Amino acid sequence: MNNKKKSQTEFAESLDRRLSGLQGDPWLAQRIIANEEGKPVVKKISTSMVLVIAILAVAAAALAAGGYLGWFDFYSNNYGIQVSDTAQRIMNDSRKTEYTVGNVTFTVSETYCDGYTALASTQISLSDSTSALITGDDPYDFIGINTESGSEYAKKLGVTPDTSWVDAAKKLGLPLYIVRTSLTMPEELRIGDDMEGSMTSDDGMITYFCMSPLNGKAYGEIVSGRIELSVWQFNMENPDDQSKIAREEFDIGFMLEAPIDTVEYAVPENTMIGNLFTLESIKGVWMPGGLYFVSSFTAENEATEDQAYELLQAVIPLDGNGEEYRLGLNLTGNILNLNSWPNIEMFRMTTLNEIPETLIVSIPETDAEVSTLSLELMK
Repeated sequence: MNNKKKSQTEFAESLDRRLSGLQGDPWLAQRIIANEEGKPVVKKISTSMVLVIAILAVAAAALAAGGYLGWFDFYSNNYGIQVSDTAQRIMNDSRKTEYTVGNVTFTVSETYCDGYTALASTQISLSDSTSALITGDDPYDFIGINTESGSEYAKKLGVTPDTSWVDAAKKLGLPLYIVRTSLTMPEELRIGDDMEGSMTSDDGMITYFCMSPLNGKAYGEIVSGRIELSVWQFNMENPDDQSKIAREEFDIGFMLEAPIDTVEYAVPENTMIGNLFTLESIKGVWMPGGLYFVSSFTAENEATEDQAYELLQAVIPLDGNGEEYRLGLNLTGNILNLNSWPNIEMFRMTTLNEIPETLIVSIPETDAEVSTLSLELMK
């Protein structure tokens, strides 16, 4: 299984087979991933991409004017997800570390790691002596992409909200700086695709959000990662040449949160998924950020990885009404770990803050038929 950061093309191709079981995720449309050489992706976005990002912008319309934007704003305004009091306290108490790259200040804050999900937000601003525009978005995005906050910032600049960052910089005669923060966790812990996105407050401060899904194998008090901070000045004279990048990389330590509780559900023997995979167990791992369901399967000899993606994505925990539980802070549905084939692990995070006594699970029997299975907690 490939755990590397994927290009936008590779990511789009993988979505077709892997996101069928996921709820809508506008954040994925906002991911900013550098190309293989580490250079910024600079291109005009298509009309369809504008529409997708506009959906995210509408969701962010309720942002309070001005000031610092954090994970609470990101989740509540974009997804209607409430960060638990415990998780928010952990984020608030996490160590704040300030770095300077060129003439840009990065303050890494609000970190969280529970072994399955690592989160880090970074506040980014220009130094007081620098007169320039700064963005974490595509430079051809219009400034008002963030609706209220972006529109207010555009007004302060004296341009209309539908002005792109590039055009605003040209009109104002200012340099344009593009910034990015990238989080990389240890290879042996990573699983799935890293996600990135940014938001802009009405005073021009950027908050860059990074999330990395993990395999639950971390141990000890501290989990170490690396954070890369990048700044490049947009080349107005030659937009095709964006090679002048200032980049610094630093170690970052996450306090590893312990489970509040871990339980297991009683799974009947020989519970088959499409006659190709055996469901061995389902555990509930209650973390400060939410409840994970961790399922284990064994693949039959004739099963393939593609079939694992197709069938196991449909094994979904349901509530008493047969509805999917709301996705958790990692904003991702089922994440498969195929590195120990034929043994497979699957993780799914929810926003639950308690462990259900009875768990209903959808069980695909064939490509067209899905049944449900009711499981009780093991005593």
